Amino acid sequence: MQTHPHLERDIRDHLTNQANLTQALLDSEQVGKALALAANLCLNAVRGGHALWFVGNGISAVDAQRMAALVMTKGMACAVPVRAFALATDGAMVTALANDHGVSSMFTWQIKSVCKPGDVLLAFSSSGNSPNVVEGLRLGKIIGMASIGFMGAKPGEMARWCDACLHVPSAHSSLVQDAHVTLGRVLATLLMDALKSGGSLSH
Repeated sequence: MQTHPHLERDIRDHLTNQANLTQALLDSEQVGKALALAANLCLNAVRGGHALWFVGNGISAVDAQRMAALVMTKGMACAVPVRAFALATDGAMVTALANDHGVSSMFTWQIKSVCKPGDVLLAFSSSGNSPNVVEGLRLGKIIGMASIGFMGAKPGEMARWCDACLHVPSAHSSLVQDAHVTLGRVLATLLMDALKSGGSLSH
């Protein structure tokens, strides 16, 4: 069966855009430094017995879930246990909080209840301005959590509350979200390698 030439062109264009964005991340000194800082924040927290918490909305919630699962399962091979949790996984909890207290505070209620000083909050938002994610980061900072933000080209409100900001230089949310998955995997690999070797990360 032959494919339409326009479809083939669209496929090539999309893959080219992804490849170009990956190259831009590879060439970005800011992204490299932010990844190193993020990996150190997570490593220090895990070695100190603290937990990693992941948060996002929509597709970013899926990305947060995926990374929490990746870190938790890969961490089983490490001498130091890795505790990683996503705040959007419990549908009943999230919808109840959004219904009773408003969408903008549906993560803050969970953070108040379960997060501790020294934990790390990893937040995903392609816009960098998701109100409930921003509120979660703000509260996390107040209670003494470290914070890592996965965002798009524009820093948005999230950047005010993040210790490490992973900016993806694209205005297209789908490409930004794809890049967040890539950056998340790199971050998880850096963390797991350091935990397995017992070494440290320099930046």
